[in-house]
Amino acid sequence: MEALRSGDFDVFAYESLLHTRSPLLRWIYCESHALEPFAAFGASARQGEYRFQNVLWVEHGRREALLDRVFDELVHTPGWARDVERRFADEGRTLLRALGRARRRPTRATVDALLRATTRSLSVGVFKEALSDEGLEVFFGQFLPVSRIRPVLPRLWQPRCLPHFLKFELRSLYAAERLQAQRAGALQTGIERAAHHSRFLVEDTPFHEPATFLAHLGQLTATGSPRAARLQRLAEHRRARSRASDAEAAVWRELERFGRHTLDVKLRVHAVLRFVRFVATAEELKHVLTVEAARVCRRVMDALGLPVETTDRDVLLAALTRRERAAAPPRTQSN
Repeated sequence: MEALRSGDFDVFAYESLLHTRSPLLRWIYCESHALEPFAAFGASARQGEYRFQNVLWVEHGRREALLDRVFDELVHTPGWARDVERRFADEGRTLLRALGRARRRPTRATVDALLRATTRSLSVGVFKEALSDEGLEVFFGQFLPVSRIRPVLPRLWQPRCLPHFLKFELRSLYAAERLQAQRAGALQTGIERAAHHSRFLVEDTPFHEPATFLAHLGQLTATGSPRAARLQRLAEHRRARSRASDAEAAVWRELERFGRHTLDVKLRVHAVLRFVRFVATAEELKHVLTVEAARVCRRVMDALGLPVETTDRDVLLAALTRRERAAAPPRTQSN
């Protein structure tokens, strides 16, 4: 979500602009912007302040300086981009471990750790804003006529992992294959594994309804078998990845043909292209993992009898604390 400008502040108004009924999910996305200094530099300091629930206010000048510094560090500081990649690789592993622990044993500690790991992983979104197509044009314009590569720049943002909604379609098609084979429980299993990937939500989506999910499967397989449709979509994804590689090759080709290609320039171009690949992929992975975390939180809410519409982070953690205290053995007083 882009910030709204209000005077000297950038305002992230997730409470009213994020399409979900869950204040918990709004907090997760909003809090990720407060952690942008962590994303860029591993800093423990946060930015901004909450003036209303899930509405974060950040000084515009301070945030613009952060975005400018991200770009400067990328093109002028050797090793900065690799440090960022390692930071988020570590955060990804931390989030996967937190998901497993919260699924197996949902306590206040494990759920709080899951929420914090999710917000840190989401903070990677600051790099897409710092490295817009306009920013890339400014960078490459130092070394070659940017008009030669402007048409291919958007292709650089193709993620190297499976895009989020392609994952939804592939899981749906696998469910359709199991249904055709008349596997027991195939419909419900398909809904559980696929439906939540259709929207970035804590609450159920329309595809959690069996009739809607079956209609969706019918549309996906209208032109052939589920297996053939699945293979076709994977082939399309490979072609999209190939176009991204071709775009990178076009940049190098134009640099060699028209630009200044000293060793220093080549190293800087290589660093920027590699970082764009990383950001494009991390942008997809962050949403996949956030949806998985949201579903874990939804199961915890259901187990505690908490409604999605009124359960924020504080309410959820407080309910877990009460359950743990109620389940704890009574203390015995010694004489």
